[in-house]
Amino acid sequence: MAGQMFGVGSPGSASGASGGKFLSYNNISTAPQVVAAANPNRVRISFWNPHASITMFIAPSQVMIIGQSAPVTLTPSVANLGGCIPLFAGNRIEFTGECQGSFQAFSASGSALPLTVIDSNVPGS
Repeated sequence: MAGQMFGVGSPGSASGASGGKFLSYNNISTAPQVVAAANPNRVRISFWNPHASITMFIAPSQVMIIGQSAPVTLTPSVANLGGCIPLFAGNRIEFTGECQGSFQAFSASGSALPLTVIDSNVPGS
């Protein structure tokens, strides 16, 4: 609207300063899936595992491999957890700083499981 002003980080701001985005999933399984697309303005990202007993795994979609000059696609699994961070039931993990790439998630077991992701372009205090 003409003449309307929005504060930095408010839902109406139109720049990389826009604040958090809540992403809700109820379909996490043992197959990895992208749960947060790359975001060049991201300064922090949080992952919450609301499940009561099943561990989730969070991993970047691309990683650096010793001897490679460019990132390679990471294809994790329950049997191949290199590059993954475990997210235990009822817990959260937050990455800050260099976290602009895409992230994937999968569960240790089960299917149709919940995961909440909070993607923010606003620095925390």
